[in-house]
This record gives sequence, structure tokens and C-alpha cells, in this order.
Amino acid sequence: MDRSSMLFGMAVAFYLLSLVEVAPAFAPLAAGHAAGMSSEVYGRVAGAGALRSEPVAWRTGLQTASAFLVLSACALSARGSVRSRARTQMFSTTSPVLMYTNALTSAAEKKEQIKEVANDLMKLKSLMGKEEFKDQLTLLVNQPLISQLEKASGMVELLAPLESSVVPSFITYLAKKRRLDQLTPVALQFVDQLYHSQKVVPVVVRSAQKLSEEQKTSIKAKMQEKTG
Repeated sequence: MDRSSMLFGMAVAFYLLSLVEVAPAFAPLAAGHAAGMSSEVYGRVAGAGALRSEPVAWRTGLQTASAFLVLSACALSARGSVRSRARTQMFSTTSPVLMYTNALTSAAEKKEQIKEVANDLMKLKSLMGKEEFKDQLTLLVNQPLISQLEKASGMVELLAPLESSVVPSFITYLAKKRRLDQLTPVALQFVDQLYHSQKVVPVVVRSAQKLSEEQKTSIKAKMQEKTG
């Protein structure tokens, strides 16, 4: 049980204790018996009965303590939630895929090749859906007798021709870090981020026949009308 739950439990216990009624130790006497008592003794008994209607100081103290514990529990719970979100954010910003995606984005912006890099990575994404390319890539990266840099060079040849100079350099960078396996996840992350920032919605068109350029242009125009 965490500290906030314990404080909530203590608050409930204190509040329930504050609801306990305090009754006099002796029951009030009947009128006939009270007549035979001295005024001093009768006054004491009557005063004991009056205690039931008087506010009890410790009851107010327990209710105050209960309220304080509830506030403390709420503060601890809120602090724990903030820490949890901070840990999640720290983990997400330090994940390898995001780190390499941010590095690639920075390089593309510096070289002013965002569009070219996006086209190269969308080409990689498309090729990864083809079994022949995947087999060639798997065979290349699993070669035990060649270095990481040679594998990077082979990957660039498989992807050729590329529009940007950033992507080949980035593949070499991954090879030096021994992270060539991160290329595809980084490509997918880069494209997703680009779609989000540019408010682009990908559309898949399935056709029994290959579309002509005129048909492609017509479809693009209709999608622009619908999406604005």
C-alpha cells in the first residue's frame, strides 16, 4: 500500500472516531427519585446529562486531523502522478529510435533536404514490403565476414538511386554505432512524424490495373477537396 492510501485510511478512521457519542456514566433519575435528592447532588446529575448537547473539543480535533490527512494524501497522489509522467516522458525521449530519428531530422533540416530524405525513407518503407528486397537485405546484414561499414555500403546500393545525400551518410553513421537494425524503425518514425507535422493523411488506392498519371492526378485532386 502506498503512502497516499495509508493517509486516506487514517483520515477515514479519525473521522469515524469523531462521530462517537459520549454518554453520561449514569442514567437520569426519575422525577420521584430526584425529589428526594439534595440540590447539590441533583445539580451534578443534571449537569452530566447536559454533556450530550455540549460540543466536545477532541471531536473537533479529530475532524481537523482527518481533513489535514486527506489534503496530504491528495498532495502525495498528485506528486506521484507527476513523477510517473516525467519518467514516461524521459523514457520516450531517450529511446534509441527517437534519438536517431531526431538526429536524422536535424541533419535533413541542416542540409535543407527534408523532402528528399522523406522520399528516400518512403522508398525504403515501400521496398520493405517486397519479399525479394527483404531477402537481399537479410542476406546482407547477416554476412559474418564483412564489416558494418561494408554492410552500410551494400544497403545504400540496394536502395539506389537515392534523392538525398543525408540518408547514405545516416546509414554509415548507424553502421559506426553498430545500429543498422534501427534503420527501418527510424524510417517509419520519421515518416510518421513528418505526416503529423505536415498534417498529411496517407491514402492507399487499390486498383485492378495500373493507374495512369492522369488518373493519379485526378485522385489527388479529389482527396485534396475532401481533406482541405
